[in-house]
Amino acid sequence: MSNLLKIRTLIDRFMEGETTLEEERELYAFFREEEVPDDLLPLRSLFMGMEAIEVKEERGERKEERRKKEERSWLSVAAIFLLLLCGGALLWHQQQEECVAYIYGKKCTDREVIMQELEHNIGTMVEGQQTVENQLNDIFNIN
Repeated sequence: MSNLLKIRTLIDRFMEGETTLEEERELYAFFREEEVPDDLLPLRSLFMGMEAIEVKEERGERKEERRKKEERSWLSVAAIFLLLLCGGALLWHQQQEECVAYIYGKKCTDREVIMQELEHNIGTMVEGQQTVENQLNDIFNIN
């Protein structure tokens, strides 16, 4: 099939809405050429306009895709920040609620055991009623 016959067939298919994008691009390229038969010249502006619309739409789609990617990136950053903030707040809250003491060199987190040991030690200190001088002597092992 000659090139001109193929183009005429593609034009007919285009008018029926049956061409692929690749075939339409082939028509656009044909009408961009200098040598177009006289009977097809009225269609030149149609195909050149269609090509311009396709190029503009492709650029618009690329900008739209870029904008959507940027939005997704910002949303991802915001979500990560929110997760870190919530996780940090939860960790801080748990640490504030935790009761920790080292009793005889061992870590203890049982609030009741800690309170009992604290009451016992305070009671021992009150019973002894040591003076500051006695406490300093105990600290520096002075007898």
